[in-house]
Amino acid sequence: MDWETQAVTVNVRQDTVTVEQPRAIVYTCVGGICAKKDPSPDEMDSESHWDSYPVPDPIDDCGQRKNSKMSILCKLLKTAIFLLCVAGFACQLTEYLMYFITHPTVISMEVEKPKTFIAPAFTICNTNPYNRCEKPQNISSFCERKPHYCKKDMVDFKIPKEMYYWPNVLSPNSTSQQLSRKDVDELGQDASSFNAYYDPKKDRKVFFESPPLSNRRPLSCWIRNNRLESDPELPETKFEESGYTHLGRLKLNLEEDETFDPRSNPRVTFAVHSPFAPLNPHFHGELLRPGNLYNVHVSLEEERLLPYPYQTDCIDYNDMWVKNNRSGPRSHQMCERSCLMKISMEYHGCVHGVEMYDDPKGICDENVSRVIRNGERYIQEVEMWQKLRECQKHCKMECTKRKYPYTVIERQDLNSVTDRYGRHFIVIDIFVDDPEIKVVYHRPRYMDIEVFSYIGGFTGLWLGVSVWSVTGIIGCSISRIFHSCRGDNSQPKIQKTKHRPKTIFHAPPLPFGTLVLIFIAL
Repeated sequence: MDWETQAVTVNVRQDTVTVEQPRAIVYTCVGGICAKKDPSPDEMDSESHWDSYPVPDPIDDCGQRKNSKMSILCKLLKTAIFLLCVAGFACQLTEYLMYFITHPTVISMEVEKPKTFIAPAFTICNTNPYNRCEKPQNISSFCERKPHYCKKDMVDFKIPKEMYYWPNVLSPNSTSQQLSRKDVDELGQDASSFNAYYDPKKDRKVFFESPPLSNRRPLSCWIRNNRLESDPELPETKFEESGYTHLGRLKLNLEEDETFDPRSNPRVTFAVHSPFAPLNPHFHGELLRPGNLYNVHVSLEEERLLPYPYQTDCIDYNDMWVKNNRSGPRSHQMCERSCLMKISMEYHGCVHGVEMYDDPKGICDENVSRVIRNGERYIQEVEMWQKLRECQKHCKMECTKRKYPYTVIERQDLNSVTDRYGRHFIVIDIFVDDPEIKVVYHRPRYMDIEVFSYIGGFTGLWLGVSVWSVTGIIGCSISRIFHSCRGDNSQPKIQKTKHRPKTIFHAPPLPFGTLVLIFIAL
């Protein structure tokens, strides 16, 4: 049985609309044949009749036409927002992937307290490269030829060196020109007389070139605890329970009376550094004076880098050193030095341009160095430096950089000590203050598995259900606000008459503040 409602009669009087109840017509259908039937008065007066069959409202028909237009606008708005979300997703994903393939790292600092540590190396240089006097090579033969010089006690007997009587020998510049590096090695102060605690197993003699603006005299230096190249495994030092770990004492005798140039003041340059990398005390050291006692307080620091493909791009030189039968460089400084020595020997037959060397015999003499500086072999030099750069490209930073910052404190004047030779000596005590190591870690910012998590997060943010919720809220909010404004200005008030059927009306628009809260929650 179907119901059909007839037309509604609307009486408009000023701003009030009276809607009269229509007469309902009943259709009874049997086997596809329908007959019209008028409802009974009881059915017409029944409230449930109107609840089941609402009467169409012409004002609602007008609103439906408006809603159809707003529906199109909402769809266009949703489509535009969706396209913007897709563009944002693609842009952010591309930016993240471009950043990810650079393998970025993050830095963190930790304080470790191990039981042992790798002790630093110490480099000491005497600013007086050669002495004025020396012992005769054959004391017996000398006394036979010149008995008036010989006495009963000949233990400390010395005579002036032959070059001391050369013309203009007291001039530092002229001395540098007359003396070769080999002469400096042979005429310099002996290690045992320079360092009272000299240990041939721990101390290694090296030479450092002087600064460019100086008199170009190379300096004789000694490195203790060095592990620069093909040296044995470095034993680790245990921390002392008291907190202060004493690394050793150096007692240096400068032999001021043996100063070759009486106008100069003998000094010692001192530096603390990594045992795997050299350090020139001329540029990075402390200048110590004879007749004083010094305390050196050392701290331990490490920086641990990551190998390729991370940005730090380091090399584990210790692992390479073990694989190469415990030989080869153990830091990027020594790697670069090895390249320079190898290529310089290939092109010049000698080593040119190194700051530190062990044996002065392989160093280019002044004539070869002058030819190189003047550019007389320009084409050959260009080829050499190009080859050198190619070699040094492989000398990357070591994965574990050990640093030893230190402080030097002048503690006591040795002149007050009852030692008639006190003014000649420099005493250095070296300590590690804290039994801890400050370690700076370079860690990967993103793990490989995290890529899927970030992509899933971007997908959920830009293309997930929340996007459709947001677009629906925005579209409905605009529609409701528009209807609210248009309804207040154009729709007439409706006065309900007797037996007016119940109709379903739209809920009033939500306040703007509520919409904002819902948007944030989603």
